[in-house]
Amino acid sequence: MRGVRHGRLRLLGSDMRIIFDPVVKEIIDLINGQIEATKAQVKAVLMVGGFSQNVFLRDSIRQAVLGRGIEVMQSPNGWTAVCRGALMKAMESTSTTFTAVKISGRVARKNYGIALGTVFDRFIHDFKYRYWSDFHGVYRIKTMRWFIQKGQKVEENKPTQFSFLRYMRVNVSPSLKIVVHLFVCGDSEELGPSMYKDSRVSKLVKLRADLSRIPLSQIRTVTGADDLLYHLINFSVEVTHYSGYTKYELVHNNINYGPVTAEYV
Repeated sequence: MRGVRHGRLRLLGSDMRIIFDPVVKEIIDLINGQIEATKAQVKAVLMVGGFSQNVFLRDSIRQAVLGRGIEVMQSPNGWTAVCRGALMKAMESTSTTFTAVKISGRVARKNYGIALGTVFDRFIHDFKYRYWSDFHGVYRIKTMRWFIQKGQKVEENKPTQFSFLRYMRVNVSPSLKIVVHLFVCGDSEELGPSMYKDSRVSKLVKLRADLSRIPLSQIRTVTGADDLLYHLINFSVEVTHYSGYTKYELVHNNINYGPVTAEYV
């Protein structure tokens, strides 16, 4: 192998530059994305973690925010900042020595939403996405509903509800266990969130909800346009964000029926 002699690999400064440049560029793009997404005036970029001690990275970030009134701060304990913060968080409930630091919320880095069916409108919608619904007796289309917008503040411990509607054939559907998805749109090009599930939209999490927990007496039975009987179920998935995890729960008629199984994809 070229450059290897006596078991050692010799790298020039120009070689290291080639290795680090793409990584540093990606970090700067992420920082700029965060700065542009927030509506408040950014005063500082705080660098933590092992790589934050890299002088080349620090100088590159300073150059990227030059003239914007943003200070780049490099923690002297960058190598251990993350684990020390996690330890302090764990210790605050058992010791008064540690000052409790509370995070009131986070700024959404992407758009988060679901795909819902609506009546197809040939003056608004794309024909290639339409489909025929036997239940409704009309053409329909799946469009995105973005419940959390990029740059929006997402508060901790404050639930957000995603509402769904399911119609299932009576005496045909063997199970009331269903799968729904939450989607994400990064919108790195600042085009605005997509209307359809196109290439800019990807699945974030698969949710498995057991609707059999809802009493049958609470589920409406209706006749579809095809003269067949259907169970019509309105329900919500309640999403609550915490420091270390996200909780998903099934809600129907303002009654909480417990957790929903979540699988990130």
